[in-house]
Amino acid sequence: MQKITSIAVEPLIKTLIPGYLNNIMIKLTNVGSTDIYNLSVSISAQAQGAASITPPQLVSLLGVGKSAMLSYQVYVPSSLSGSTLVVLISLSHIDQYGSQKVLTQQLGFYVSETGISMISVNVSPITITPGFNNLTLYS
Repeated sequence: MQKITSIAVEPLIKTLIPGYLNNIMIKLTNVGSTDIYNLSVSISAQAQGAASITPPQLVSLLGVGKSAMLSYQVYVPSSLSGSTLVVLISLSHIDQYGSQKVLTQQLGFYVSETGISMISVNVSPITITPGFNNLTLYS
């Protein structure tokens, strides 16, 4: 019986924020019938101005039925607001016969229409007392 190599790639986030460095988490699952050794995973953003700044990552062993979570950082330009960013996933590994195999898969991520605010406001104490200086600013 011939053993089959098959890897499922699943994005763990679906939406990216324009104008920021975004963390893309992907889950790789070995859905084949043989262990996968020395799996090198790289991504590249397929749009002008978008860039992946994470080097390829290595998974030394991905057993049958096992999963690995990987995180990559991708800059998404503001010009992609409201569109889809296509990311190419390249998977390179050694098969059971010692031969190098390369698989590619495309994932599409929706780029939201507006960026998020980078300012966070926390109020402490929650109760404001009249006549006292109740505001402290931190930078």
